[in-house]
Amino acid sequence: MAQITLPITLLDAYKSRVIDVDLVGEPFDDVQALMRLLSDSPSSFHIFVKVEGNEHPTALVADVNLEQLAEVRDILDTDDRGRVRFDNGGRGGDPMPTLIDIINVIGYVTTPYAVGKLAHKTWYELIYGRRQKAARDWLRGGRDDVLDPLRSWVRFQRAWKEDHFRKIFDLNRDEAFRLLRASGYEYRDTDETWWT
Repeated sequence: MAQITLPITLLDAYKSRVIDVDLVGEPFDDVQALMRLLSDSPSSFHIFVKVEGNEHPTALVADVNLEQLAEVRDILDTDDRGRVRFDNGGRGGDPMPTLIDIINVIGYVTTPYAVGKLAHKTWYELIYGRRQKAARDWLRGGRDDVLDPLRSWVRFQRAWKEDHFRKIFDLNRDEAFRLLRASGYEYRDTDETWWT
């Protein structure tokens, strides 16, 4: 097989340096493993994706092989010399979507690219699709308790406005009430908000 060469720039957050290098390997070489040769960082390596309608590129875990990375290069953010941007800075909070998630979403969402950017519809499916699927699975399963990761996604907010919650989890009013109650939220008439 022919090797793939991808010019990259790595902002190594742990050693406060920038590394410009060509990432070279076989098509099925793991990008995380190739990046570990450049930095022994304890964090995952992130790539930046341009999303239509977002002002700044979005960081995603680069959990792909080199061939997959090369295939989606058009939606990856680059520096002014055309080098694909990577970093290894830690990011807390909600579980991050990964580049393989995008590749999987692109596989079934139409028009994934819009002028070299990930279409907003694709991004929305990527970010909220897992939450919505987990909520539907919970409802179909008939459980009273809410397990992770759904519980973490629901409890991520201390308070929820009903419309916003229904949109994020793609639920009707009764389904949303049931999930919120099962997750420990109570409704307050004074501000029409669900609170923990």
